[in-house]
Amino acid sequence: YAVLQGPGTDLGNTVVFASLVTGGVLHILDEGMVTDPAAVASYLVEHGIECLKAVPSHVAALGVASVA
Repeated sequence: YAVLQGPGTDLGNTVVFASLVTGGVLHILDEGMVTDPAAVASYLVEHGIECLKAVPSHVAALGVASVA
């Protein structure tokens, strides 16, 4: 699990809880990294992230066409 947004969103209900009850690991990306598409992509691949929490506008800003 990885998070690209601040704690002011529905973060706790949809990512923190899910990662804890499934025995997963929660990655909270550095504020400076989340605006760099190459850095985000590299981090997700390097750490084998399979579930990503991000608002649609952030994904669009990173230039990602679709998230599977």
